[in-house]
Amino acid sequence: MRKLKLQVQMSVDGFVAGPEGQLDWMTFAMDEKLLAFINQLTDTSDTILLGRKMTEGFITYWEHVAPNSPEYDFAQKMVGMPKVVFSRTAKQIAGKNVRVENGPLVDAVNRLKGQAGKDIVVYGGASFVSSLIENRLIDYSRVTLPNVGGVTEYMKIAALCETHHVQLALHNSIGALCTPASTQFNTALPNVSVQEQSQRATPPLGAFTSTIQAEPGRLTATDAPGLGITADLSQALPPDTAVIPRLHRPDGSVTNW
Repeated sequence: MRKLKLQVQMSVDGFVAGPEGQLDWMTFAMDEKLLAFINQLTDTSDTILLGRKMTEGFITYWEHVAPNSPEYDFAQKMVGMPKVVFSRTAKQIAGKNVRVENGPLVDAVNRLKGQAGKDIVVYGGASFVSSLIENRLIDYSRVTLPNVGGVTEYMKIAALCETHHVQLALHNSIGALCTPASTQFNTALPNVSVQEQSQRATPPLGAFTSTIQAEPGRLTATDAPGLGITADLSQALPPDTAVIPRLHRPDGSVTNW
């Protein structure tokens, strides 16, 4: 049976969007190496699930990425991949390779899981993902904490995922604070399967030390304070802020993407 994977970005205080759906709080550098990494992960899936509220911005953004953009290859995968939009009211939604599902959520998702093919991925939005988790439909969760110096809210997600038997993987922790905090957190949790790490040269090597021992299939922590993980706060640097495109609608409303 195919797996349903959740990939979501979350702020340090536990939000996945602003009050009006804003995503301009994200602070990651979408360079060619990171895009290549995301492309590779996407290749393990062949279907995208979307909630209705997120769909318009998602479709509009990826279908209009310019050929000279570093995002173009990834955008073509987003456009070409079949997308299933869950809605109680809409019967048809414009977009390439988009179909609308009006049936009961649990039945529809389980039918998709039972079909032949690669895994299924869901990127949001918040209320749709909550419904998937509450109905124990998510098999694997990847949480991205951009430039975070703490994991208080990630603990809440981890507890929820543990309750519903969902494995966690912290995706691409970056920064002198985020990397040691994430490593410490993941070492202490029973339901973390892997910590994905960027190959970029951040944080600086001197910013993060650990006495954790790597063994086949697991990490073994010491009884030292903080599980033997330390961070040099002097290495912490202000992050670069990404410029997030905005979708301006004829009625005057705006969605950040």
